[in-house]
Amino acid sequence: MAKEKNEIIADIRAYIAKFGGRSAEWFVGTSVDAKSTLYKMHKLKQGDPGLVRTAHTEIQAADVVTTFVNTYKTKGSADGVVEPDRLQVYAYKLQPYTKP
Repeated sequence: MAKEKNEIIADIRAYIAKFGGRSAEWFVGTSVDAKSTLYKMHKLKQGDPGLVRTAHTEIQAADVVTTFVNTYKTKGSADGVVEPDRLQVYAYKLQPYTKP
């Protein structure tokens, strides 16, 4: 179910608080298929902290990433580019084996 930008931001902030670490130890991004991106591109392993939320629009999804990178200082791409069909926002805690 799609959520508003502020709901996604609140969900990710709560998730980061739950699993701990500094904001710089987290990566936030957008994808058409976030689960595939998390496990294939970023090399997350089963059981690693990772969260996926769906935004209403690509603009909202990109705004969430920009907010986390610029305001909360997470890792991620905050170039403001809106990619077609990238409605899913994901966040994961960086591990020694993951690829940001």
